Amino acid sequence: MRGRRVLSADARETAIDAFLGSLSELPILAVPSQVEEDVRALADAFSEDHAFASALEAISAELGRIVADPSRGAPMQGHYAEWRRSKFQSSRSQAQPADLRIIFRRNVTFDPNGIELRAFGHRWRPTAIYLRAKGR
Repeated sequence: MRGRRVLSADARETAIDAFLGSLSELPILAVPSQVEEDVRALADAFSEDHAFASALEAISAELGRIVADPSRGAPMQGHYAEWRRSKFQSSRSQAQPADLRIIFRRNVTFDPNGIELRAFGHRWRPTAIYLRAKGR
């Protein structure tokens, strides 16, 4: 496609390193292989460098807000009854829909302010985040 920048390996690694660094600074319990799977899915959903980096930054910022206020977002139902979800934009634009999701729950067993991360990523691409999270 004309004008589209394909995600470069260097840009991807830089963004991922920054994201993982910010994640390690927060009281978040997460399965590393699932975080890697979610980052790969996010890279598939946002193939342009700036869009991928923006989405990772948005997720990192939202995780910080969730840790500060674990009641953030909405409670889920059914298979996810103990979990909450937060929906937000991958980039700050008035016309931008809330296309990202984080599925989490409070978990104070390892940290008084801790949360457990089940999944994060684009709502629909490359697959629905709720289907990906269900198998975890």
